[in-house]
Amino acid sequence: MIQWYQNPELQAHHDNAFRTRKPGTPTLPPGHDANSFQLALNEFRAVIGEENVVTGNDLANFRDPYPLFEEGFEASAGIWLDSP
Repeated sequence: MIQWYQNPELQAHHDNAFRTRKPGTPTLPPGHDANSFQLALNEFRAVIGEENVVTGNDLANFRDPYPLFEEGFEASAGIWLDSP
């Protein structure tokens, strides 16, 4: 997982809260099939860089740690921008 906190105790709490993401079939956003979603991801990568587009298991940090419902609200991708 991404290291968000310098304090190891805070990082452990974060990891525990966000560890609920279940690996498996990627979630597609509404209105997209696998092909159109891949094209969108490629466009994001071209603009902001490969390292700033998060997919797959790295999406663990983009899950709501306190969801209202257990299923049905998984991120399809995430954008990671490190700004000052």
